[in-house]
Amino acid sequence: MVLKEHGGRGFGRRNQEGERLLELAEAMNLVVLNTQFEKRRSHLVTYKSGQIETQIDYVLVRKEDKKIIMECKAIPNESVVAQLKLVVANFRLKAIRKRKAPARNRRIKTWKLKVGEKARELRSKVERAREER
Repeated sequence: MVLKEHGGRGFGRRNQEGERLLELAEAMNLVVLNTQFEKRRSHLVTYKSGQIETQIDYVLVRKEDKKIIMECKAIPNESVVAQLKLVVANFRLKAIRKRKAPARNRRIKTWKLKVGEKARELRSKVERAREER
């Protein structure tokens, strides 16, 4: 059974922990990136000890972010510790453009017209305008 969260391109058989991981991904609206891309066996294996090879490390992202993922793979020759391989994911990010602030309308400072010099100027202009009519 291949779920939406699982791309169907994993490595090996799914065990009980794998089922729980998929349940978590479904509940949290996530996808397992490691299974979304077709890769060579060496790029899928994240744990190798002697003859045992398996995929135990996963990268989970939100479903809506799936479209910005370019690839996800294990690096075969880079070991974090003796048996674990480093898992990397490449994302396509866009630079965010800074929006220009919209031009602000100038405020009419009516409080200045209530008292003081500006109030006297306004009264005289209004009186002159009345006399001219």
